[in-house]
Amino acid sequence: MMTSNLEHKCSICCKPAKVEHLGRADGYSIECEVCGTYMVDGSLFASLKSVMDSIEPWKLSCAIRMRSDKGRSNIYYSKDSLVETIEQTRFPSTPVEVIDNLLLLLSKRNSSYGAKILCSSRTDYSAIGLKDASEMNAITRFAHEQGFIISGSAMQMEITCAGWLRLDEIKRQGIDTNRVFVAMWFDTQMNSAWEKGLKTAIKNCGYDPERVCDRPHNSDICDEIIACIKNAKFVVADFTGNRGGVYYEAGFAHGLGKQVILTCRKDWFEGKTEGKDDEKIHFDLNHHNFIIWDDPDDLAQQLTWRIKATI
Repeated sequence: MMTSNLEHKCSICCKPAKVEHLGRADGYSIECEVCGTYMVDGSLFASLKSVMDSIEPWKLSCAIRMRSDKGRSNIYYSKDSLVETIEQTRFPSTPVEVIDNLLLLLSKRNSSYGAKILCSSRTDYSAIGLKDASEMNAITRFAHEQGFIISGSAMQMEITCAGWLRLDEIKRQGIDTNRVFVAMWFDTQMNSAWEKGLKTAIKNCGYDPERVCDRPHNSDICDEIIACIKNAKFVVADFTGNRGGVYYEAGFAHGLGKQVILTCRKDWFEGKTEGKDDEKIHFDLNHHNFIIWDDPDDLAQQLTWRIKATI
């Protein structure tokens, strides 16, 4: 039960916001046009303005807005979780990425082909990963110059044919998703490598790791794997165990034009497992730039560096 519906300023962006006390719970729900809808515990609500001095408010605004727009407005934020929220958010690094974000935002609001779509630089800059309205005005101009949109008055935009073609390319390449497909050996000795290595590194870079064995499904497993790879932003393939399925999945992803990061535990890469020389990585692949790791912590560190450097 919510009580105390108040007009207030958002403590993150300082814009007008609706604040509601969450009844018996020690928390508040905040509805802001810029930051979206989010919930904070009572202690954070009381100190949020001072907390803003130790972080970059615009990044927090973007991180929470992106989650809110994906339907994740029921997350309780505490003081300790704010920095983690920012660290786990992937921000666009180039104007091209921001233009893609703008097109995706417009497509979600589009009611019919050729329709005028309302999009305001005053409130929507955080939804596409920008600092302020002036940056969004610049990105809107760039998108118009590229022929992706027609921008009218009152921030009404229309997606052009070139814009729809770009959106199709974005969806085929998985650019509009944070999912990362992980191909690996499903053996108990790999549990630590998954939890402390692969999964940790991918999440720390702001992406959502996904293994087919963790997904509930009713379809054929091969069809499910293909669908996961098609919908992934990029793929991480760990060749520890020298599993044929990993070779297939990495090759399929490569054929789709996906980025594929190759990893392998050192003993398997060098063929020194149980003294079997035939267990080493196939010669067609061993000249590629593998991440060769010793333990899960080493894997997490190297994979984090590789993702940040190449994706």
